[in-house]
Amino acid sequence: MRKRILIIAGYFVVIFLPACQQQTSPEALNKFYENKLPEWNGKLTQVIIQDIFSPAVCSRIYAYTNIAAY
Repeated sequence: MRKRILIIAGYFVVIFLPACQQQTSPEALNKFYENKLPEWNGKLTQVIIQDIFSPAVCSRIYAYTNIAAY
């Protein structure tokens, strides 16, 4: 049991620890979001229009995708 916990902890360190390092500058990240996020929301709007969702579902879709982008 203890061996499994150590193996899982080792995987956690190997997989998730490098993700905690900041690899891009904040300026580059802001530029990326300024250029791509409106484009993505436009494409999302086209999908929502074609699939005819209810207003409650539309607001939920926009909220989830923009929170994920944030």
